[in-house]
Amino acid sequence: MCPWVIACPPGSLANVFEMLSAHGCLRKDDPNDNFDMHNGFKSGAFAEIRRADRKDACKLKSIVCPKTVALKRAADETVRREAKLLLLMGNHPHIIRQYGIYAGVDSFDAQTCTMVLDFFETDLWQLSMSKGGLSRPDAFRLLRDMLVALAHIHRHNIFHRDVKPENSLLGADGQVVLCDFGASVLLSDINQVAMQTCSIEYASPEMLDAEKPSISCLGDIYSAGASLHFMTTLLYASRSCLPEQKTKPTTSCKLDFTARPLSIFSDHHKDFLRRTVCSEADRMTAEEALQHPAVAFLDEIVPKSRWNKTRARLKASAHGTSPDEEDLFADLRSKMAIPAEHEDRGSTPRGLARVKQALPRWFRRLYDASSGPGDN
Repeated sequence: MCPWVIACPPGSLANVFEMLSAHGCLRKDDPNDNFDMHNGFKSGAFAEIRRADRKDACKLKSIVCPKTVALKRAADETVRREAKLLLLMGNHPHIIRQYGIYAGVDSFDAQTCTMVLDFFETDLWQLSMSKGGLSRPDAFRLLRDMLVALAHIHRHNIFHRDVKPENSLLGADGQVVLCDFGASVLLSDINQVAMQTCSIEYASPEMLDAEKPSISCLGDIYSAGASLHFMTTLLYASRSCLPEQKTKPTTSCKLDFTARPLSIFSDHHKDFLRRTVCSEADRMTAEEALQHPAVAFLDEIVPKSRWNKTRARLKASAHGTSPDEEDLFADLRSKMAIPAEHEDRGSTPRGLARVKQALPRWFRRLYDASSGPGDN
């Protein structure tokens, strides 16, 4: 092993060490020297998480680490693997960021590591429980951030394996940040992929198969759909399975959309659940889920500022729509077209009409008013 020689300006050594640690270097000093620990902690199956504030007295005027952080202590191997995956994925707005790693030992003299992470006040489980369940539009907005994060990690061939509301943190700006990559693995690591490390309530059937566990990222998509089910109903997806599957689970995993609470879902929301909480062969990828009408429409319909301006212009005009508005509606109509891969599922113009019916009444009037003779 070759020793390192670091040359830096006077007074900047602490910042250099912190930047190196944020890029995967292991620190040997005590985190208590740099952080004030808060009372109480959150303990999981494999880790202990504490809130902490960076000390100003230690002259650690960091250009990397924020003032308030979360310190996650776990087994040495677990933290090192999680840090490696976070570095591999790089900085992403919907994935938690780590700022350093400290080596240490626990009370039983076992090797542990402490990871410095972003701190968040709440997660989607707490948000859902506090509101008695989320509205479907709100849940889909939050789910979209989760899917963006999953699409990013899947492009790096990383299987999260523990996607759930508790691991989806909510930032002050309302964005969702995916965390807890302690169970995550690279798909190339077959030995780790074969291990059953997941939350049973959100795990796909193939992930729970002891004889032939899944080695596909599609298990994360099932967990995302099961998380959506919980956020909107406060029930696990297994409670909505067909009666015969409640007594004898199978890999087909079919939801019962004829009984409450799923019977009151709109058609495109049902279709999204049907293509996520399902067998692995019928499941969408993260990229396909982002293009599903239940999620893709959010970009055009949810932002109120854009549509309020359009409504105001239409109400102020007594002579139809302007060219810009015609382009806007034409773009929306193209997004509402039924994809070719849906044709074998029985999708027809009648299905398109159902999607239109689920839109706000004022928007249906504007949509119909902007449609030409050949658009009906």
